[in-house]
Amino acid sequence: MKDKIKKYFTLDNIIIYSLIIIFSYAYCQKTFDNDLFFDIKTGESILKYGLDFKEHFSFIPNLTYLYHHWFYDLVIHFIFNKFSYIGLYIFFQLIFLTFNIIYYRLCLKISKSKLLSISSTIITIILCSYAFQTRVQSITYILFILELYYLEKIYSEFNTTKYLILLAINSIIIVNIHMPVWLLTIVFALPMYAELFLHYLSNKNKKIKTFLNKHFILEEPKNSKNLLIALLILLISGLISPFGLSPYTFIIKVALTNKYDYFHITELRSLKIYEDYYYLGLTIIFLIGIIFKMFKFKVRDFILFVGLFIFGLIVIRNTIYFYLAVPLIFLRGIHNSDFRVNISFITNFLKRFKKTHLIIIKSFVLICIICIYVASFKEIDYKTYDFDIPLNYPVKAVEYIKENIDYKNIKMYNEFDYGSYLAFNDIPIFIDSRAEVYISDFNNSYDICIDYADSLDSNKSKAIFDKYKFDYALVYRYGYAYGILEVNNDYIEIYRDEDFVLYERKNNEENI
Repeated sequence: MKDKIKKYFTLDNIIIYSLIIIFSYAYCQKTFDNDLFFDIKTGESILKYGLDFKEHFSFIPNLTYLYHHWFYDLVIHFIFNKFSYIGLYIFFQLIFLTFNIIYYRLCLKISKSKLLSISSTIITIILCSYAFQTRVQSITYILFILELYYLEKIYSEFNTTKYLILLAINSIIIVNIHMPVWLLTIVFALPMYAELFLHYLSNKNKKIKTFLNKHFILEEPKNSKNLLIALLILLISGLISPFGLSPYTFIIKVALTNKYDYFHITELRSLKIYEDYYYLGLTIIFLIGIIFKMFKFKVRDFILFVGLFIFGLIVIRNTIYFYLAVPLIFLRGIHNSDFRVNISFITNFLKRFKKTHLIIIKSFVLICIICIYVASFKEIDYKTYDFDIPLNYPVKAVEYIKENIDYKNIKMYNEFDYGSYLAFNDIPIFIDSRAEVYISDFNNSYDICIDYADSLDSNKSKAIFDKYKFDYALVYRYGYAYGILEVNNDYIEIYRDEDFVLYERKNNEENI
């Protein structure tokens, strides 16, 4: 045991993990994402009503909600209840750090080179930091990376019972903390089954075998039976959740509906490759690596790269999976080729230090890390909902509403972006960023998304405001809705701040 501890507490490991900690802290988002507010509130709702699959935040009756993140929402609500915002901030810091440490360990298993592994990890931290926000996805990314590792073990080793069990647990956790993406656990496994099928074909056709072995590494699975068991595990794990068959049908519904367009959500539009230099750059490196034989890909890695490349082009938010997997694919491509990185000069240089010098360096690194954390924490305002730059939420307007209006019994018009913050403050909402709640394909009731889009159209807005008879309207100052309400004679302004304007319907007492 002591030898194992000494093995980990070497100079190079201390420096490497110190770098991971520093980069994790530096690139971790310092602001809270919009989803966090309805996640906290949903956790509270589950404790109050159970998993009733009903929407409890909108004043519009009979809406449904699948509680996509039900277990995650309970955890987030618990942390917030016990430790407030600072607890959530630390929690997501630890999530990001955990991901980066796991990622480094996976890189090291692939390349055996600490220099290449830490370089790949730092690149991944920089590329992926934008996606590690205070959202359930931050946990899901860890689980998807672990899934790829378990599947690789199942493919390349004979006795894999442990990894089959871990794969099952991993998939069950995903479906219960982030149901909408669960189907991807099966999709991301397909490259391995494609290689299994190609291996079968190559045994039947020598031309296929010659072609594949010339350009790639066609690997025979050590135990095809276990690989098929893994697929069966992935297929049935979606049933171990409170969602019924929704894990199998949800993504299909998302793909078939075009009503998300009414919300104009940037991350749901398709990616033009020239818009994302990192995406384009990694693709160019991939092509150069193949042409100049810097990489020698296994068939499943090549298929995974191409699949994730196309997957990212379809919808912008899918690019994160490309960024997560590509450095691992590159590392293995380098490891399998004749291309090598010689770092012996670094090892020789470090050997020149005496033991006392190493202790001094270790202590210095640790002191630097502590100083960085202490200095950064001093700049944080623990009492606010945000730790860096103020998000565009109606904080002051909400204070005014709660002090001057019977806010729990009103019908208020609001815009898409900040609806979750109103719900978080117990103000009944018209719409928020849980888009599926407001699309009839999912709620089996109303297409509120269409009414919301029409409310921002000067030719249709009055009909929408007359239809819902909103008591109040809270809108962005100088936004589309602001311009419409300025000329709507049924509403008068009662509050204004730097970012928001609140309107009240005339003769409101008659309408309530």
